[in-house]
Amino acid sequence: MTTRSAGTPTGVGFLVGAGYEGKTKELDNAVVRLSKKLEKEFNMEVEIRFNNDRESGGAYIKAVDEGFEYTIGLSAGLYSSKLRKLMQDKNYSLSMDDLTKYPNDLLRFSAVLGEKVSLVPKEVLWKKEYKTITGAVNCLRKYLDKKALADYLKRGEFT
Repeated sequence: MTTRSAGTPTGVGFLVGAGYEGKTKELDNAVVRLSKKLEKEFNMEVEIRFNNDRESGGAYIKAVDEGFEYTIGLSAGLYSSKLRKLMQDKNYSLSMDDLTKYPNDLLRFSAVLGEKVSLVPKEVLWKKEYKTITGAVNCLRKYLDKKALADYLKRGEFT
């Protein structure tokens, strides 16, 4: 089963991940597809969350979502190809205006693995980007320590 989050209270007056849906239909549909992949792969409850700006979001396995160290999921985000190209130029000085003047025209996918569930010690794959959902899913399969996940579900905690 998949649910959508309206945000997580921080205790200091605002919600984290308070975007209920993606900024574009394309992004929203992509995150729904990610959630279906996770459900099928792990047969667990999945939660969809979007960042406050709604330009990125993801699907996360609820059973292990206890903070960044333990998060397992897949994410998607809208990006500007022109801005990304400018940012690769080391001589270019990025301004705040640049963040809004270049329209988003790319959709990128990521595998999201907290350090405690990665097979590679101390490796966090937060922004390992792929052009396709399949690439992100394959990355998740490759790096996810399935024994750690099984142990967590059995005991309710990672060691």
